[in-house]
Parts: sequence; C-alpha cells; structure tokens
Amino acid sequence: MTNLTKEQIALINKPLPAEAIKDHPSKVGMSTIKAIFVTDRLNEVFGVGGWQIRTREVSMEKIESVTKAGKDRTTYMCVTHTTFSVPDHSIYYECIAGSSNDDCGDAYKGSTTDAITKVSSYLGIGADIWRGVESVPTEFTTELSAVKSVAELSAVKTKYTNLLSNKAVVKLLTEKYNEVK
Repeated sequence: MTNLTKEQIALINKPLPAEAIKDHPSKVGMSTIKAIFVTDRLNEVFGVGGWQIRTREVSMEKIESVTKAGKDRTTYMCVTHTTFSVPDHSIYYECIAGSSNDDCGDAYKGSTTDAITKVSSYLGIGADIWRGVESVPTEFTTELSAVKSVAELSAVKTKYTNLLSNKAVVKLLTEKYNEVK
C-alpha cells in the first residue's frame, strides 16, 4: 500500500466546477453531481485504469402502471451492489445503490452511476456540495483577482451571469466591489 500524495489529496478535496451540479430530477431543493465529473476526478487522482468498480445486480423489478393520460407505462427499478477499489492504495468501499428508468439497461447503468458518485463522496470528492458549500470555477476566480476597477468588475459580472445564483460567487463579487470602489 502507498499513501496518497499531497497532490492526490488536494485533487480529491478540490471543489468540482459549478457545471458539475444539477438540480435533482425528483427532489425539489436538492442537487446532484453529474457523474462524468466524478469519473474525471477519479481519473485525475488515480489515473485511467488506476481504480476499479465491480457491480452486481441485487434486484430488478418491473413496475407496470398507468399514466394520468391513461397510457400503460413500464418502469424498471434496479438495485445493485457495487465495490470500488484502488489497489495501489489499498482503498476499498462497498455500496448499495438504485435507479429507476423506462429502459431496463438504463436503470442498471443509473444504479452504477449512483454508486460511483456515492463511493466518491466517501473519498471526499464533491464533499463541498454535500456540505452545502458551492464551488467557484477557477476561471472566474482568476479573472476576478485581476480586476482593478468597478468597470472591470462589471464586465466580469456580465460574463459570468450564469453564476449569480451561487452564493459564494456573489460573496466574492461583493468583496471585490468593496475593494475597488
């Protein structure tokens, strides 16, 4: 076993970009992490092929229902048992996860995706999101640090309008405004 390097620990704890977060599809006021950003981070920390997952089906249930419009609908609910490991660092986690979908294969894949994001949270990837701390894109903070006037600040704010719902971004903009006014 080798210990994680300081660089690996820093990458694990590095906030995910704002675009990694999306609204939860069925739970109002909740968010989820797009799985590809977690996969990218795992590859960044451990290298492509440096980590492994194994998934086995625990159950697959076919649910027949009728929609409000009176149409028949079939949904599949899949529950999987997933193991995650990083052999070079003796890291090993297990997780039960689930997903439902109108397509049986997509329910299975969704369950695996759910497991990867859950196990990655055990490592600390995306922990800032689970703690309710919003991440701030590096590009934004880099541009903001170079701002020397209110006019420049206004231009940065306009460029990053899509981030104005992020409380951390608003706080940084307010602090910079107080600095340059």
